[in-house]
Amino acid sequence: NQTIITTHSPKMIDIYRINNIKLFYITSELKDYKRQHWRSVYKKETKLYDKTSDNFVNKLKEHLWVESNDWWLLKDKNILFEWSDDPNYFYSTYKAIMKTEIFTWTVICNSSTNMPSYVEFLNQQICNKELAAESILCLLDDDNAWREARKKIKDKKYLKTFLTPSLYLSEKDNKSDRYPKMIEDLVIPEVFFESILHFLEKNKKIGKNELEQYKFEIFCGERKKSPKSSMMDFLDNYFDSVIKTLWTFSFTCLDVKFALSTIYCDILWKKSEEEINEYIKKYPLLVDFLKNFD
Repeated sequence: NQTIITTHSPKMIDIYRINNIKLFYITSELKDYKRQHWRSVYKKETKLYDKTSDNFVNKLKEHLWVESNDWWLLKDKNILFEWSDDPNYFYSTYKAIMKTEIFTWTVICNSSTNMPSYVEFLNQQICNKELAAESILCLLDDDNAWREARKKIKDKKYLKTFLTPSLYLSEKDNKSDRYPKMIEDLVIPEVFFESILHFLEKNKKIGKNELEQYKFEIFCGERKKSPKSSMMDFLDNYFDSVIKTLWTFSFTCLDVKFALSTIYCDILWKKSEEEINEYIKKYPLLVDFLKNFD
């Protein structure tokens, strides 16, 4: 069997083990067409670079866009997220609460199940002298999927894992593995709730009069009563009366989760400094958690 992958990604090729690598190039030469002298044609030939030559590795690096400051290179801090909405929530919240930006490289593994493979790959990259970095920070949901993945990475170097706590749980319950805790449980509750209402009104055309029945204080109280449900399952139940008319709609869908995260970023960006300071005072758990990434 033969598999052919076209890529410029250095993540597919180990430039320090070139025995099985073949690098092709095309020569192009303009020539006159013999039978019709007023026409010209390009003569193209596909050739192989000689891997025994001194510049083979440099040619390979050039093809792969390996530059000292290229966009894909690992940084000293590299954060591994589960889903594409997680960085939106994390970076916007960090910037607002910590009042500074965090400079990291972002990797998205699309579920805890895939995470061990990504960790293994990143560890190999860090060991590579040219792509050296200092650490991998994993920001993960505290759920059963993570607990299964943890068995495969517990002895890995360069790795620090951070499980999201919940701002809706007590300190004792946050230490328990009985309750799933997602990134949506960690971000600023007021802003998250506002983003939900905005999404339902603007994206799903739910009328304001229908949404007036939902109040933030009641939302928080009900969330605290349902700690064993994931946040998105809880939202499906909590907003059932207005979303049941929406065909195949669920807050658990990835596109919905991503849309909510972008709305959250926009709303948080518009908050005043006074409002942000109130959130800082109200949620010391969030502040303490974000300090781990300093």
